[in-house]
Amino acid sequence: MKVEVSRPHYHPDKDNGYTKKRDLSVPPHWVANERIEKDGVSYAVVMPPRPQELYEMEQPVHIHIPERVMITVNGIQMLAKVKVQEGEVFAPVVHFDHITAEKLNIKGGEEATL
Repeated sequence: MKVEVSRPHYHPDKDNGYTKKRDLSVPPHWVANERIEKDGVSYAVVMPPRPQELYEMEQPVHIHIPERVMITVNGIQMLAKVKVQEGEVFAPVVHFDHITAEKLNIKGGEEATL
């Protein structure tokens, strides 16, 4: 499984005309060309809109598959929260926020094992 590191990002509650920069690994999510600034922090905009807006700086380590699992990255074992939405089909990816990844010396593109 590939490791991904999330930087601060913002999930808006409506589409304000954001333009697509690139697709993310979890369909149908994509990152916009535009950014949002709040409290001196620049956030990437992640679409599509959610029912409620959400600013994410830190989040639990999670895997987008339908169960809770123990993973190992760089010899460190940890329990990963699972996130999946009905109807989603994609290769599993482990997500770390940038703060946790830096603390654990984990880089995007590394491999994680179950």
